[in-house]
Amino acid sequence: MKNDKMTKKKSRLLPLLGIGVFLAIGVFGIRSVVENVKYASSTSQLANRQAKLKALGVVFDGESVEYYKKEFIQEFETASFKSPSAEINETTEIATTLLADTKLIEILKSKHEKSTNAVVPHEMDFLIKQNSIGSKRAAGSLRTYVEESIAENRIDDALNGCEVISGIQNAILVEPSDEMAVFWYGINSSLMQYVWQLSQVPGLNATQRTRLLELVSPNGPILSIKSIAVRQCSEMVSLTRALGTFDLEKKLVLQSQAEGNYLGDLAEKKIARDAMESELLQVWLDVFNQYTEEGDQEVVGAYMDDVVQKRFVKVDDLETEYMILTMPFLFEQIGRMNSRVASARAILKMILENNCKVGDHVVKMSGIDVEFSVAENNSNWVISTPDHGPNEKFKSSYGLELNQIKGVRLIAKK
Repeated sequence: MKNDKMTKKKSRLLPLLGIGVFLAIGVFGIRSVVENVKYASSTSQLANRQAKLKALGVVFDGESVEYYKKEFIQEFETASFKSPSAEINETTEIATTLLADTKLIEILKSKHEKSTNAVVPHEMDFLIKQNSIGSKRAAGSLRTYVEESIAENRIDDALNGCEVISGIQNAILVEPSDEMAVFWYGINSSLMQYVWQLSQVPGLNATQRTRLLELVSPNGPILSIKSIAVRQCSEMVSLTRALGTFDLEKKLVLQSQAEGNYLGDLAEKKIARDAMESELLQVWLDVFNQYTEEGDQEVVGAYMDDVVQKRFVKVDDLETEYMILTMPFLFEQIGRMNSRVASARAILKMILENNCKVGDHVVKMSGIDVEFSVAENNSNWVISTPDHGPNEKFKSSYGLELNQIKGVRLIAKK
């Protein structure tokens, strides 16, 4: 009798258990469907967005290269000479070694010709930037060499050093990054000063003047906003696709780039990573839509940054928009730097050609527009770019000045 009661009790529980299991499966199933629908709304446009960005130069496929570990003049990274700092300049030993290596000089001179052969960035390239200590030490040593050569009136030696400095910037352009942009600007700021100083040396011969003109050529290498944007986008794609493999340490590094938001397990599923990539690519498309070679590159960069900033504040779904939080606001600064360098080249070119004409000028330098005006002030030419910082003042009363905020100005004797 007792067994009959137990059997009846079990028979009543089985349907209830079945209903519970069914409901549980239903809940998880509905949640999965909801998640997939949410992801699908993003991933449905992924291929289309990839195709558009690929046409602009963004790299999606191929074997990745750990660019953050590469160094194009690596042998000088641990050279036993003085280290670069604000107080201690490099000695000329590295420069002397470089100038004796004609093969390396030719490689550096030719590198910018291959700058379009982009490769797939490594997943860590976006988070860990190349230190380029060897290259920076080489540039520092070359600066010392050029400055000593100018002081001792060894013009050809100074030109040799300038040409290798220019070669180093060619190597930077092969795989441009925001970190290397600062290095590139520093190299060119020094280089333009040396060109100006050498242009004022009495008795320059035709060959020497031609070599100086080559350093400010309108076809010279420029670190354009577009090249940086292409590189940044490619790096972020590689990073997004690898999120599912990130350990705690890498997630914490990423968190510092994402306004303190922790990735957690948001990117465990491929469909989630695809959705993140798709939303990220749409922002990049909007950024590229603001890019143009025409006009002031500083202003162009500001418009590109504005797109990122406006989209940044609208992020409300980390499961699909997490990577948008890691996007940098750097294009105004990049535009400012390449505008200053291109302007200095254009102004020095006019001086070297003895072709100063009063009035406003717009010329093409390395594919971008450069604006400047020429005025007379007693016995001097005053050549300057449009005033970007009305509250900022130029510090020099004569010669060339590249001012990040103000612009570029050259005061030279007629």
